[in-house]
Amino acid sequence: HRLIRRQRQMCIRDSASSEKKVVNYFEIDEANDDSIPGFQSLPKKSYTEMFHDEGSNVEDNPSYTALILATYISDILSQENIWLITELLVKSKGRMTKLWSIINHKGCQNERSPQLSIFLKIHESLLISRQTDYLNFIRSLPTLVDDILRHNNIPILFDFLLKLISTDKLECPTGIIDTVFDQNLIPKCLKHFNNEKYSSSIQTCITDFLKMLVEISSNIPMDDLNIGPNKLSRQLCSLNVVENLVHIILDQKGVALCNIVTIVIELIRKNNSDYDKLYSDRLFLDTERVVSS
Repeated sequence: HRLIRRQRQMCIRDSASSEKKVVNYFEIDEANDDSIPGFQSLPKKSYTEMFHDEGSNVEDNPSYTALILATYISDILSQENIWLITELLVKSKGRMTKLWSIINHKGCQNERSPQLSIFLKIHESLLISRQTDYLNFIRSLPTLVDDILRHNNIPILFDFLLKLISTDKLECPTGIIDTVFDQNLIPKCLKHFNNEKYSSSIQTCITDFLKMLVEISSNIPMDDLNIGPNKLSRQLCSLNVVENLVHIILDQKGVALCNIVTIVIELIRKNNSDYDKLYSDRLFLDTERVVSS
């Protein structure tokens, strides 16, 4: 609450527009919900029903009030002019652990979740504004991969994971690739290609992530996310993994087969000297064998 009062005073002092933003947070009604960051993309029905108690106004519900407060705090933490506050955050593993734990909130189950919006707003902002300290914290998370894969139906979280991985470039390594490699990211992703256990939407989410990983691992820079050949891309085209892909195609068929084939096609598209000269011959032989099978 002290943090909120202090930052609210700063916002009011900075500009009239900031003052209006603060007022909107606490004088909200259903007519102007769209003024709240994190709610713009949500259908009114989805979050109103979540916090509405029959016979009472939604604004009087403690859960709704707490969510508005949490959204306001996330808006504060995502501002650019709060170096002192972000310094206190990233230097405290306890505080950062609490912020990360939002991902495990019971309400963080789909892309329309307000809790997910809050989580991403805070963490993406810290990744940009306090990258070094923030990535030090990320590397210390023993459950980074498991926490993301637990939400295997939320593509936007895998986009966030790609942003973390893309910070680890050859000319400026951050150690994130080693972290997710040691936590078995690739083998755990491939376990999702099981038609009996995972739906087509979940498999598609994993497939899109792996295809993007292959894309950013190219030797030819496509955009700012490009990191070039790395441990993960080499593991994905290693003999053991390719043999696993063959088994999935032969054993699972159906949805899993289609998704694995799209991954193989992406690997073949990158199968040239510009992708990874050290592994290009192996990749050509292994992926050709997959297609032949």
